[in-house]
Amino acid sequence: MEASVIHVESTPGIEEITVHIFLHSDLEPQTSQTALRRGGDWAYAASTVEEFHNDCYQFYTHPPGVRSLVDEFDTHAVEVVKEWEASTSSNVSDGGPGTVSRKRDHEKSKDSDSSNEPVNKRRRLDIGSLFKAIPWPHIYVCPVTSDKPSITKGTHAFYPKARPTPIWPHTLDTFNNYLGDRFVRGAWIVPVRGRLPWTDSTPAVVLAPQTTQVVLPTEPFLQECCEITWTWDALSQFWQFLISVRDARNVGPIGFSFHAAPSTQGASPAFGFDGHVSSDSHRVAASAAALATTSQLFSVDHIKIYHATCYTILVRNILNAWSYKVARCSSDVGTDSLASGGIQEGTHTHGPFLGDDSRNRNDVVSQTKLRLLKGATLVLLDERSRGMLLC
Repeated sequence: MEASVIHVESTPGIEEITVHIFLHSDLEPQTSQTALRRGGDWAYAASTVEEFHNDCYQFYTHPPGVRSLVDEFDTHAVEVVKEWEASTSSNVSDGGPGTVSRKRDHEKSKDSDSSNEPVNKRRRLDIGSLFKAIPWPHIYVCPVTSDKPSITKGTHAFYPKARPTPIWPHTLDTFNNYLGDRFVRGAWIVPVRGRLPWTDSTPAVVLAPQTTQVVLPTEPFLQECCEITWTWDALSQFWQFLISVRDARNVGPIGFSFHAAPSTQGASPAFGFDGHVSSDSHRVAASAAALATTSQLFSVDHIKIYHATCYTILVRNILNAWSYKVARCSSDVGTDSLASGGIQEGTHTHGPFLGDDSRNRNDVVSQTKLRLLKGATLVLLDERSRGMLLC
């Protein structure tokens, strides 16, 4: 800081002023005479203005100088420029036929290069109601049984590459205690369309049904943005798979239900449940967050799978291993093309896995299997529909 004193005789009512100079390190330093002159001008302007007038005063300094935008490596001597020959003067000056032909040649070369590459089409998402996407009934209650659940079956570890993360206020210790209680039930949430109100959970989308093509979903770990991609046929197969698991009773009495959201827009999470344990100061907002989470959960299309707690890990491993199967006929082999958001299987719309079985089953030579839940992060809820685990 630099301070100077000046006596202003021409300014009535002001005998002396003190000018304080505050300069940034990047600005050029000002001389004392310049600073004193500007300070006197400001003092005079502040003391003489008593009514409206047309005078204008400028109370800011000029901006600092800017360097040249051209550096040394951007400049080239004429000697280093290679010689070149211009085309005929008529084409250059007129820009007529020569320019048109050159543009057409460029378009032809571009088309020839792109003809060898697969066409990348934008996927079409289903934004309508999914109430009819899954066969009725939309709820299967747990069968009544007198058998006691076996805790030994629930001691299996999660599938490889699984990263179970407890949701606050739960920890790994409370989760293990939760697995040891044979009289408590929980539920895995499988999203169908939308994002669940937990930050690290995997969202889901549904591809729009095609009339001329069968579009297959892609596995989550094969996509840049990890998400579960469903089709109506995949949802139907997954629902039938859950029915078969329920009838087999290998994982105890389980039940499941499909909840269709009232609107087509999935709710974005208002609370960031990152799955880590928080301090005691956040316990006050736990009840409010739980209520908000429940309301947001029903704004997302999802499937809820109820089960005994001792089978929690086993049920999650079964969901990870499930694969969506699509039959490939001999007449359709070689017509597959990879598209953005799904695999398009030619133009066939029939087969043992695609509705009306009007084709000969002898034409089926292979099946395409897609593990739609592989690499996805699902949410485990406790008996009060509160988030407990991300896995």
